[in-house]
Amino acid sequence: MNNSKIEGIIEEVLLLRRMSRSSPDSSFAFNEASKALRQIGDEALSEIEHAIRMRIVPELADHNALHNKYPGLLNLCVAYFSISGKTQIERALVFLRSLDGPVLITAIQAIGVTWPSGRGSNAGIPAPLLEFLVETAKQTTNDGSNAAKRLLARGGVK
Repeated sequence: MNNSKIEGIIEEVLLLRRMSRSSPDSSFAFNEASKALRQIGDEALSEIEHAIRMRIVPELADHNALHNKYPGLLNLCVAYFSISGKTQIERALVFLRSLDGPVLITAIQAIGVTWPSGRGSNAGIPAPLLEFLVETAKQTTNDGSNAAKRLLARGGVK
């Protein structure tokens, strides 16, 4: 698939342009564009990284302002980890380490959505990402510290 098509899908994800419900009276909505991005697979990773680094990171507004402008940012990060978690976890770790501020917080939240904690366990989170979370939680100057602590606590890690 060409880059401009992937960029268009990323735009749809970020702005929640293709939402659907499982049934007409359901309150649960699903981001169809995010699903399309996951179906593209590895080919979409560099475009997602580029969109986040070049479009979203430079804005580095506060967390709420960022999510008001890009309400699908969490969906985009979940798509990224869903794709990279299969075969490119080291790439995902390098990308994660390049983030800060509210984008890092959102990426950490996306890890929790991609690999939900079950019964007090973070066992589903790939080891390199779990190590990153533990490392980030210990830092006091890192914006993602509290997000990492909350995610780890959900899984029973203090």
